[in-house]
Amino acid sequence: MFIRRFSIGLAGGVATAPAPRGEIGIIAPRVGYLIGLTPTVGLWLRAGGFYAVTPNVNYAGLTAEALFAWFPYDIFAFHFGPTLDLAFADDPNPDYVSIGIPEVGM
Repeated sequence: MFIRRFSIGLAGGVATAPAPRGEIGIIAPRVGYLIGLTPTVGLWLRAGGFYAVTPNVNYAGLTAEALFAWFPYDIFAFHFGPTLDLAFADDPNPDYVSIGIPEVGM
């Protein structure tokens, strides 16, 4: 949802994987700001956090994205660009950093 170029959002999901992974759940709130380059194209900067639960390890982390977005309609966008995820686990071995170049979505 956009409020004068600021965006707020929430992603979440639940999945079931074969043993030993079991059920996985994630919740990820985000805030962002859209810098308009033209009336339908912009740079969408987003940041947030996430919390993921698995049977063996729980993760908490931060996300950052710098996405180029094309809005063919006011409520719909295609976007692509680099992403960064930093995750910290309650077990020190599975901490991770993920860099995505590029992310593509809508």
